[in-house]
Amino acid sequence: MTVSTASYRGTHMDGFHATVRELVEQLAERPTSVAAGILPAMEPGFQPGGMYVEFPKTVETTKRVEITSVFPGGKMPPYTAGKMPAATPPVAIFPGMVSAADLRHLKEILADFGLPFTLLPDYSETMDGATWSEYEKLQSGGTPVASIRALGSAQTSIEFGRTLVDTETGGTVLQNKFAIPRRLLGLPMGIRESDVFFNALAEIGRRRNTGQISARTRPARGQPD
Repeated sequence: MTVSTASYRGTHMDGFHATVRELVEQLAERPTSVAAGILPAMEPGFQPGGMYVEFPKTVETTKRVEITSVFPGGKMPPYTAGKMPAATPPVAIFPGMVSAADLRHLKEILADFGLPFTLLPDYSETMDGATWSEYEKLQSGGTPVASIRALGSAQTSIEFGRTLVDTETGGTVLQNKFAIPRRLLGLPMGIRESDVFFNALAEIGRRRNTGQISARTRPARGQPD
């Protein structure tokens, strides 16, 4: 994989986002066996609650947007109220440059919502793991290459960082190459931005807002169990 490093072009943050973008650009691909899925219709731009949504310019954004994903037998199961299909395409999560502990917490939240996801990058264990008994040239863990390749079938992408509106990122690559909607959110710090994130996950999961926030999360928001 080729990419300009931060030492030669831009800041360390530019280099980070460029590397993630090129991982998606050079590895993600559309599956050979696909079936069409439908996301709820919405207008592009800032949504109620602060979420920013973009669609490719070639898509009529006032209509429903088709995405493609692999399903058993090449047929997508129908959505039912409050339930996701058994074979649900993953949500692509681009968290930005956050700590390993932040990544672990994100994975816990996504697991609470029952959503399949691909976190890119995932250094939650490789940069904050146990002490080695023997030296390892290449640490285990991280985002599998196969999962990055499968991002071409993601149902949507979520990126953290409101300053990335006009930046080419992994989310914009999926948006432009595979017509995968990009959701640009602020970092989920504090109740307001966290609720925007939770509500986005609730919408993706065909759930209903705070009623589905896990028992582990509610006390942190001051909610009763």
